[in-house]
Amino acid sequence: MENLFTEKTRWCWHPDFKPKEPCFIFFRTAFDIKEKSCRLKLNVSADNRYNLYLDGKIIGRGPCRSDPEHYNYETYDLDIEPGRHAIAAHVTVFGSGSRGKEVAIAEMHTGSGFLVAGGIFKNEKKILNLETPDDWKCDEDKSRFHRPLDAEYDLRTYTAIPSMEKIDFSNLPRKWMYSQFNDSLWLKPKDFGPFTLRSTVKDPYTQWWLVPRQIPMMEEKEDIFKSAVKAEGVDLSSVTDWLQGKSPLIISYHSKITIDAGNLTTAFPRFEFDGGRDSTVKITYSESLFVKGKKLERDRKDGVVFGYSDLLKLDGGTSCFEPFWFRTFRFVEIEINPHSSSHITMHPPSFKTFMFPLDLKADFETGDCEIRRIWEIAWRTARLCAHEHYYDCPYYEQLQYTGDTRIQALISYSSTGDGRLGRQAILQYDWSRLPEGINQSRYPSAWKQIIVGFSLYWVMMVRDYYEYFGDKELVKEVFPGIRAVLEWFERHRMENGLIGHLRYWNFTDWLPEWPNGNPARTTSNPLTINTMQYAEACRTAAYLAEEIGDKSGIEFKGKYKKSIDAVNKLCFDRKLGLYVDMPGTNFISQHTNSWAIISDAVTGRKAEALGREIFENEKLSKATLYFSFYLFRAWEKVGCYELFWKQLENWKSVLKWNFTTFPEIPFEHTRSDCHAWSASPIYEFLSCVLGVKPGSPGFEKIILRPHLSKYGKVSGTAPVGNDKINVSLELSGKKELVLKYDLKSARPVTIVWPDGKKQDAGRTKSGMFRRALKKSVV
Repeated sequence: MENLFTEKTRWCWHPDFKPKEPCFIFFRTAFDIKEKSCRLKLNVSADNRYNLYLDGKIIGRGPCRSDPEHYNYETYDLDIEPGRHAIAAHVTVFGSGSRGKEVAIAEMHTGSGFLVAGGIFKNEKKILNLETPDDWKCDEDKSRFHRPLDAEYDLRTYTAIPSMEKIDFSNLPRKWMYSQFNDSLWLKPKDFGPFTLRSTVKDPYTQWWLVPRQIPMMEEKEDIFKSAVKAEGVDLSSVTDWLQGKSPLIISYHSKITIDAGNLTTAFPRFEFDGGRDSTVKITYSESLFVKGKKLERDRKDGVVFGYSDLLKLDGGTSCFEPFWFRTFRFVEIEINPHSSSHITMHPPSFKTFMFPLDLKADFETGDCEIRRIWEIAWRTARLCAHEHYYDCPYYEQLQYTGDTRIQALISYSSTGDGRLGRQAILQYDWSRLPEGINQSRYPSAWKQIIVGFSLYWVMMVRDYYEYFGDKELVKEVFPGIRAVLEWFERHRMENGLIGHLRYWNFTDWLPEWPNGNPARTTSNPLTINTMQYAEACRTAAYLAEEIGDKSGIEFKGKYKKSIDAVNKLCFDRKLGLYVDMPGTNFISQHTNSWAIISDAVTGRKAEALGREIFENEKLSKATLYFSFYLFRAWEKVGCYELFWKQLENWKSVLKWNFTTFPEIPFEHTRSDCHAWSASPIYEFLSCVLGVKPGSPGFEKIILRPHLSKYGKVSGTAPVGNDKINVSLELSGKKELVLKYDLKSARPVTIVWPDGKKQDAGRTKSGMFRRALKKSVV
């Protein structure tokens, strides 16, 4: 609501704190309402982040992550009753230490600040102004401090998330969020200058170019810990009763308690203590239990919690802890050190899950419980990696990488029909572009990083989104950026037609034999896959150009052909019968050869033969769970998608380690237990096994292109635009495939059978069709 901003709306901050100084600050204003049927309407933003409360109850968190040139504000529009009320905000500024220490890399800010526009309205007329800094007051939160991630341990890996917290409850002002609180000693905030809207920016006085939040608030749901794993200094059965709410837990001696949420989650844990003045409590969060420093089965009872921790000092009264930012955990260890002869009463803990509100509108069923488990684990993985933007992983980084995000967005589109996070990601990558023309590989990100191939995935992301949602305006908006990216690659074309050595990070996949994920093994060799992916991005750009009426399509088609001709001339080894990772070498991989198929460097029967060779040839470097997505695209294209079911064994292989999410790499010692680039089976089950695909942009038409499986019958549901389609596939005598579908409303449907034959089903709401097969089950 831009109309809530007025000339009086100003940014403000605590007068005693310098910009960017790490801290927690309280803001509040109390007021009286005498009339009925009033509305509270506010626009709110802060630098770095805020939690907003109305009469002690949290009503929002923000601002949604972005960058200073697209700085979000949230709009609140609520009923409010007559009486005395208080609006309060808890605002933090994170630290800015060295990489991997105190830096929340996805948080992009310019300093410190708090801003509120709006007030109380009656019949659309403002009757009470609540804009900052007029009647607001502020105070330093002297109870809460940022706690470095490595405060008491060395996790020995890269981290990029917000810091943990250290709290001294003796310095916490009680009831500060409520109207009756006495704030007479609090200070008036310092005026930091007027607001600036991005839509009207001219000569701004402040560095925040404000835009309205584009996505909904995160979904928060109450949940409880499921079981007690172990206890020291207290009886385990007492801990079990405590978790079940049967009785509080009394702690008199040094104790350690490990509890299990049942599944990995992203949530705000809540712990409440009575008594124990000057006692300390350390709360440590872990994805899994470690056995002698290693991850084995995730829930081994002889394992220990190892990870980040919050540190609390109790004040002898009631001390209730909930962190400012969410935590990622399955297991939590609570270590209590009572002071002197103190007794501590611990009330049953709980947590509020925190995720983007993805609404699953799909299902997939084979009758195989193992496939069902893969579906459920993949869905949980996708959800935990979707918050204010997509995450690579919630525990270690919380960063939105393009290579990950393309897969995550397709999972969202195919299973929920929700394109909001995907659309936002496309725009954010567009905003990330360096002046030379290449996109950053992750964004929002306070630290610049370039993975060259990820800019090409971004081009493909635009087509993915357009096909699912038909949004030509978005394509038009980002098309100049597509052109800039492709021109950057074109400037690196060598005389022989290949894309030459590219500076920055040439990451392809995490393989032991590829230093830093780079197939070249050295920094100077041009990569075959770069030219293939560039060719495909050019072909994608040509398609998009034609869709929006841009005349550059012919140009991009020419660049595509030039690239493919060079690849076939210089990168195909006739003795090996394979495309090599670098021209002039004998390094071979599933990665390069799958992209030979995807980019149509090879077609027809040769492509099908290559698709099978990719799976069967043990000498090729093998794709991880992440890059298997592109193996599937190659096999889908050349008619050997039955290999998907064999590759799916890699997902089954990690189930024995009792993961509740899919990991970064398919080994028990993986760094991250939750990486949504590994959740691609959801997309495969819906879009390739059932075969539900857009037949035209925005699902105005539907294509059903099912693929055979080893199961006699598979069925499922998938969103198609604003509708859902139910599909069942049944093998009759292993020589005939029976396909049934039904919709709520009629749409044009085309069936593409596994042998490639097309059948027009017409504009219908339902149908049953049969096709004799030349080849039977897998």
